[in-house]
Formats: sequence, C-alpha cells, structure tokens
Amino acid sequence: MFIPWPSHRDAACCRPVQINSCEESIVRKQCRAAKSAALLWDGMANLGKPAACCVSTIFLFALTCELLASQIAPKPIPSNTTDERIRFFQAQLARDPEYYVNYNRLAGAYALKARETGDISYYELAEKAIRKSLELESQHEEAVTAYGQLGAIQFAEHRFSEAAASAERALKLADDPAALALAGDAQLEMGDYAKAESLFARLTPPNDGRPHSGREYLRTTRQGSLAWIRGDVKSSISLMKQACALAEEAHLPAENVAWTHFMLGEQLFQSGNLAGAEGEMNAALRAFPLYHRALAGMGQIRAAQLRFPDAADFYQRAIAVIPLPTYASALGDIYHRQRKDTEAKKQYALVEYIGQLGALNKQVYNRELALFFADHDRRLAEALALAQKELEVRHDVYMWDTLAWVLLKNNRAQDAHEAMQKADVAALGRFVLAGKEKLCLIRPMGDALALETLFVHEDVKDHAEIDEAVASAAVKKPELELAKQIIASLEAPFEP
Repeated sequence: MFIPWPSHRDAACCRPVQINSCEESIVRKQCRAAKSAALLWDGMANLGKPAACCVSTIFLFALTCELLASQIAPKPIPSNTTDERIRFFQAQLARDPEYYVNYNRLAGAYALKARETGDISYYELAEKAIRKSLELESQHEEAVTAYGQLGAIQFAEHRFSEAAASAERALKLADDPAALALAGDAQLEMGDYAKAESLFARLTPPNDGRPHSGREYLRTTRQGSLAWIRGDVKSSISLMKQACALAEEAHLPAENVAWTHFMLGEQLFQSGNLAGAEGEMNAALRAFPLYHRALAGMGQIRAAQLRFPDAADFYQRAIAVIPLPTYASALGDIYHRQRKDTEAKKQYALVEYIGQLGALNKQVYNRELALFFADHDRRLAEALALAQKELEVRHDVYMWDTLAWVLLKNNRAQDAHEAMQKADVAALGRFVLAGKEKLCLIRPMGDALALETLFVHEDVKDHAEIDEAVASAAVKKPELELAKQIIASLEAPFEP
C-alpha cells in the first residue's frame, strides 16, 4: 500500500474517507499576427489571436517542450516576448513556407503562449503548425523534434495514448531523451508503471566522460516521481533536491527551474515540512517571478498555518496570472472558512465557468471538476459522469482514487470500495476517539475498510531509550514493596 501525492500534471489528490469529526481540509487544490502568414495553410487565418481571450489552462509537460524547442534554437529576434516570437516566425514562414523548422519554432511559441495565458486553444494552433512541419519532413531524424512536440501537445490535451504513439515515432528515428521522458510520462498517466519505469531507465546518461546534465535531470525527476508513488518519501525528496541542482547546472529555462523547486516544495508540504516547503516555493519565485504554481503553493502553506488572509492573497495572485479551477476552488474554501460566503460563491461559480468554456476544457478538467463537485456536494451525478469519462483515457492511481471518492459521495459504497482496491491507495484522516483527535490510515481490506490509528515520530520511543531510562532509575525497596501490594490488591480473574 502507498499514499499517493498530487500529480505534477494536475491537482488531483487522495481524498480521505470522512468519519466522525474529521475537520474539512483547505487544500488546494496574452498576439496579433501578420496577415500574410495566415494564408499558408487551411485554418491559419486564426493564428493571431487576441492576447487574453480565454481563462483556462492545464499543466503542460513544460520541460519536454522546452528541451524540444532548445534543439531547434531560433535565430535572434527583436524581442523576448511570446507575441513577437509568434509574429516573427509567421513572417519567416510567409517568406519561406517550405522551411519545416520554422513551423516547429512557431508551434513552440504557441505552446508557450498557452502556458502563459491559460488559453488552451493555442495548443490547437501549435498542432496545426506541427502537422504542417511533418508534411514537409517526417521520415528522418530531423523530424524527432516535431514528433516530440506533437506528443507534448497531445499530452497537454489528455490524449495520452496518442502522446505515447508520437513519442514512440520520435524514438524510432533517434534516441531522444525528451521523447523518452514524454513516453514514460504518458504511461504513468495511463497507469502502466512498469512500462514507465523501463522507459525512464533508458534515460541513464552514457558513460563517455562528458556531462549530460539535461538527460540526468530528466532521469532524476522521473525517478523521484516513481519513488514517491511507491511511498519512498525520503528517496523521492533526495532525488528532487538533486534535480534542483541539475536544473541550475544545465542552465534550464527559468520556468523549468521554478517547476523543479515547486515540485520539491510540494513533496515537502505533503510530508509535513512546511518550513522546507516555503523555502522551495520562494526559490521557485526567485527563479521565475509570478510563477503561478509557486504562488498557489504558498497559498496552501499559509492555509495549513491557519493564516487565511495571507493564503487568500497568494491564491488571488495566482489566479491573476492564470485562473486554474483548483486555485479558484481553494480560494473559495478559504473564503468559506472566513465566513465570506458571497466571495466563496463567486469563486465556486468561476470553477464551473472555467470547466464549461468548451469541449476541450471539459476534457482537460474532467478530474478537477469531478473532485470539486464531490468535495462540495454539488451536482454529484455529473461528478460521477466526469470521473467515468476521464477514466476512459487515464488509469493511474489518482484517477481510480477520484472515482472512488465520487462513487462514495453518490452513495455507492460497494463500487467505491472496488475502485479503492484498484487504486491500491490508503487515505490519511483524523477522527475523534475518547475526546481526543487521532491520526489514522484508512484502506480497503477484503470486503471492508480498515482504520488504523497512527503515531507521529515523536510519540514512538525506541526500546533502547526505555532500557536506558530504566537502568538509570533508582527504586527504593519500600516503594517497590508498596507497588507490589497495590498490584496484588487489583488482581482479579479475566472475563472477556
């Protein structure tokens, strides 16, 4: 049995069974284009979109995209802004529409725009650009980048089997580390952990005496994820600390450095090390100011510290960057805790609005919406339909866990129990026994749920400590005799 942690691709997490007086946790939980380029291929008339026309996003596999983009380093351009990059490569393609590399570069700029603004439709534009590139070159090693980028886009849209297939196409052309990482990540989402592990093992750098910090970074982060999934928290945190150092050594883009610190901070938070988690979130913000995930991470830390005004401020700042449904939900929960019901209702309405913006958004946010509805006892039948829909493409432990939680909320305890067994997870919770709050572990056992009380490390004494304490104790003979008399007076036959 193992306890999962929130996936680094979205905000799903293990939901403990609510019993007795378990306290409700507050957890988480902008481009105008040159018109000439729009004539290059069908559908390109919409390539230049207004800067902030949509308010939804998902967590794209950022490192792979950046590594893919770095393999086709663009010529110097007038500005570092994403909008100008898009206009620049559109203009380049207007002059030379047969140069496939610029389609890859344009796709990379669109994918970056999607991450920056939360407008998922930019992924559609990125995919059009990549498919045009593959029309021009798809049979040689030069096409590795395009296949990898296509897979990353499909991954972002939760088309995991397609992403795996695109990564495999890239790997048939070359032993590309970014494609290996993408292929393994797709298998993780589909629940095939053995295959994911075998793919990640191939990321081991060659022993040729040369530095391979980028490849080593990919291997270390993936090993850290697998270690966490298996419950090896100490190894996972150690690997993520190595990854933070490797990110700096490899001079990865600031967004990737920030992501790595954020992930380490998330692990430390889940492990109860709030001070360590705060340090890593701040490191992420130093590397990439206004990094929305680190801002939200600080929000959940402040909420855990019961500093709700500060927590609300951090979530507001994260939402100002990209309004993810998980951020709005967490902010609503904080407002509810502060008895600001009107503000809470506004945030909950935002969650539903983000999820209903379009067909693609519904696909991307199925799990988040299902959890939101279940956590807040809203539209439970719809929550179940969303969870079952997401299960069609995703079979990882988090999805089975989500389904179990939603089934339980729909009063289908037996079905929930079966889903918990498939998830192979345990849940942490709190309950009150004899007037005292206890930490507990809940897991399926046969046809029942077993609850086990847990102790924190400080409450567990080593036998050596006890022996040492007893050895140094001096007991007077009258005291010993008195103790024996008291014990003898209390003796009685045992009747079960």
